[in-house]
Amino acid sequence: MLLSTRVARVTADRALRLERAPVAHLVDPLETNADATNRWIFSPAGPDRLIDRAGWDILEHMMVGRTRGDSDPSSPDRDERASYLLRSRG
Repeated sequence: MLLSTRVARVTADRALRLERAPVAHLVDPLETNADATNRWIFSPAGPDRLIDRAGWDILEHMMVGRTRGDSDPSSPDRDERASYLLRSRG
């Protein structure tokens, strides 16, 4: 499976660092390009944990965009993406 998702290393107000904890940030309805269908932005470690718990192995992993220090859930110029090539263990 190919998987890609936006990730954030800090909260939108930059008050809290997320990068090392495997967490997801519940976004405000207007926080992600005013698209209320977006609900969650993962920390960079978040998808790894979710992928493992869901029974998949990571074959390849790549980060693109604002990969150094301050990607956030809502700023267009601070967008970071995690892309994965996965294989099911099932």
